[in-house]
This record gives sequence, C-alpha cells and structure tokens, in this order.
Amino acid sequence: TVVNLADEITIIIPTSPVPSNPSTSVIEMCIASIRKHLPDCFIIIQADGVRPEQWRFRDPYAAYKLRLWELINAGKFGWCSMKEFPEFRHQAAMMKETGIATNLLFYLEHDFVMLPEYVDWKGIANAIRSEEVNLVRLYYWSSIIPEHWSLILDKEPVFVCGVPILRTVQYSQHPQIASVQFYRKMLTYFSPDARTMIEDKFYGVVAARPWEEMRCSIYSPAPYYKRL
Repeated sequence: TVVNLADEITIIIPTSPVPSNPSTSVIEMCIASIRKHLPDCFIIIQADGVRPEQWRFRDPYAAYKLRLWELINAGKFGWCSMKEFPEFRHQAAMMKETGIATNLLFYLEHDFVMLPEYVDWKGIANAIRSEEVNLVRLYYWSSIIPEHWSLILDKEPVFVCGVPILRTVQYSQHPQIASVQFYRKMLTYFSPDARTMIEDKFYGVVAARPWEEMRCSIYSPAPYYKRL
C-alpha cells in the first residue's frame, strides 16, 4: 500500500521550443497546477534540443532554459531538476535516456494544465502496483466522447483498488500515471534512432494487441471525468 507519493512517483515534463519563448509562463502554469496535486514529488523537466526546422527559435529557447534554471535553483518548482538534451531527441529518445528512481511516473507535456478536481493518486498508485493495470490516463473531456467508445472495453467504470477506471486499447500521450517498468517495455518498440512522439508509434501498438498485454485505462470518476 502506497503511503508516501513522493517515494512512488516521478513527474516527467518534456519541453521544447515554442513561439512564446523566452517566456516560461506556459510551463509555470503547468507546474503550478501539478503542485496542487503532488506537492512533494520529484519533477524532471526534459528540455529537448532544437530540431532543424525550428532553428529560428534557438536563441529564445536558450534564454528560456536559463530562466528555467533560475526558477529551479530558486526553489520555485519545489523538488525539481532539468535534463537538457543538446541535440533534438523527441519524446521516445528522451525517455530512453532519462533515469527514474521511483516505481511510477506521471507524464505530462509542458502545455497541459491540471484542474483542481480530486484525483485519487494513492488509489491509482496502488492499482498500478497491483499490476491489474499498467497505465491510468487522465481524461480531457467531461465524459467519454463517441469516437473513443469503440476502443473502450467497459460500458461503465470498473474498480481496481477502489479506483474507477475504463479499460481501453486507445493510447494517448495525454497526462498519465504508469509504471516505469511498463514505459521501459513501451520503449522497446522504438528503434535506437527513433525521433518521434511516443503516441505516434504506440497508438497502433496498443490498438493491435489484446488489452491484457498492455493494460491501459482511463481514470473515470463518474459523472465528471475531466481532469485537464
């Protein structure tokens, strides 16, 4: 049974050049929203390199990363560090090259902002540790949208360790809690030279296999699922 979430979950936030750089306002809003839920968990910011077609963003992005270090060193993000990648790697390669010391990770991209609605973090952690599920995704919509039902196994939420979930073979890189061991398995599907978003490859992998092989799910606290 999970007692201390800080011992169980590492927060992973990939970031890359965007037109608003050198401003850090987007990722600051993201981290502030996370800290309302997980105030003590370690955050690793993955700062990707600059892809060739984004070269015009190089200098503003360099200033953005310096500003991030200032905020990290000043303690503005709590327990946090940043892993910089000097060359463009993208999500899959960055995950392969990032060491994680906890059993679980919470992955969300730098432009997601969490709502303050309740999330049963300890219950989710226990559900994943039980190995009945490998991944629990937070949902972007208030209820399941019609396009997703064909890839969902349950008509109503089922409970794992007291947590309401819907089993799904639809993979999305929307914010998710997963076992680090499962992520390591995921990353074996990517070639050593892969420079891609995780979802671009793994959506098809999950959809083509029995649910029992991947055990992905959606956090489904009826009647209002939206947490982002």
